[in-house]
Amino acid sequence: MFGKPGDDLNGAIVLIVHAHPDDEVFATGAAAVAAKAAGARTHLRLFTGGEGRGSVLTPTGLASARRAKETRLTESTEALGIDTWDYLTQPGRWTDTPHAPTRTIGAADLVDLAAPVRSALETLRPDIVLTVGPDGLTGHPDHIACHNAVTHACATAAHRPRVALGAVLDQRAVRAAAEAARAATGRPVGSGRVNGMTLDTSVITVTGPPGTDDSRRQALDAYVPGLGTSSANDVDTELMGAGDSVLLRFVLDAAGWTRDRFLPLHLPGHL
Repeated sequence: MFGKPGDDLNGAIVLIVHAHPDDEVFATGAAAVAAKAAGARTHLRLFTGGEGRGSVLTPTGLASARRAKETRLTESTEALGIDTWDYLTQPGRWTDTPHAPTRTIGAADLVDLAAPVRSALETLRPDIVLTVGPDGLTGHPDHIACHNAVTHACATAAHRPRVALGAVLDQRAVRAAAEAARAATGRPVGSGRVNGMTLDTSVITVTGPPGTDDSRRQALDAYVPGLGTSSANDVDTELMGAGDSVLLRFVLDAAGWTRDRFLPLHLPGHL
């Protein structure tokens, strides 16, 4: 199994699939570090380039936004020990553009989304697949679409991983984080979509080796300087915003930077 201290994954292949850059930090950061430390080779594949709300909706504008995010993504993956990252499709097929929702994976057809994931499964032939859980970790429509696409692909691909997991948050940690964030920043933080789940005995906890917290904080800093390494009282919402990224940083404080929690993907007739 994956997630126990001392696991030997020598030679194993881990495929991590997410909707946007920075999801690899919040959802699966500790697991990526743990897999690498256990001897696995880890590959991150993304649906979008994290173009963002402020991106200009032209081919040139979107490409420019992707390039800026790719620099940060590379720094993040290096901090987490992820061996390779790439897009699941031609860059720009889908975009992270809340101001143009028809371009997002949240608006895409499930079969269309699952096809490139299935291709990645059959090319990389992973032993372990990691993504987000059924609530998308944060309730974001793109994240939920990512979960559904990975689940569909794992159930229908010629190659099926032996372990397929979706990251989840404990709702108690989310509540504690919301209170801590408000106390530290003096304002409500987050979109209101991040609720977490009631976790039972089916949850799988993956704990990273010593130093995982430093690696994860460094990876988060690649996207928002200081968000990972600042103390809670030094989180500046004027500079860093007051969205879900800031709330999730406080969730990591509450739940632990060295641990990720997962539920098995529900694959009909498998696992």
